[in-house]
Amino acid sequence: MRQLRKRSGWTLNQVSAMSGLAISTLSKVENNQTSLTYDNLLKLAEGLGVNIAELFASEEVHTKAGRRAITRNGDEKTQITPNYDYHFHGTELLGMRMTPIFVRVKARQFEGFGDLLQHSGEEFIYVLEGAIEVHTEFYELVRLDAGESIYIDSTMGHGYISVGPGDASILGVCSSPIPELLKSATPKTVTDEVASAG
Repeated sequence: MRQLRKRSGWTLNQVSAMSGLAISTLSKVENNQTSLTYDNLLKLAEGLGVNIAELFASEEVHTKAGRRAITRNGDEKTQITPNYDYHFHGTELLGMRMTPIFVRVKARQFEGFGDLLQHSGEEFIYVLEGAIEVHTEFYELVRLDAGESIYIDSTMGHGYISVGPGDASILGVCSSPIPELLKSATPKTVTDEVASAG
């Protein structure tokens, strides 16, 4: 985050105003004293007008046609939350329109899950292992077993819990807003989760 902020010439005050996150929180993140929940990562990315994966990029990569990214075992960027373990892939590319994420679903019950996740874009979820229940703002819950998938509008509140004997594993692919649209659109408020939710 510090690299991105300095490259763009932003102060912590400006990043706080753009993202809605407290200056003290941003300072702790930059000094590796805390990590953000997924929703707050999305708040930060949307506020700065970047793909969430760019928050994990270690250096700028040329954005020419024919780009590619290979993520080797152990090279993914990991974000641990109470409900999920997120493993981001392809993070060295800037300006990606999709964010591929391997997710281990640890949450076992909806009670105590916290607020439903809500962010811009759309997402595709494919169950690799185990089974999940998908809770959404406007639909009845649905169970998905290994090999099944769901595609949703991510602005609708949503959350996943594991309903099998162990943690479920899913592959998520989240779309990012087109940068031109992001600049002209009114930012949607993203749920501010604290320690209780993932």
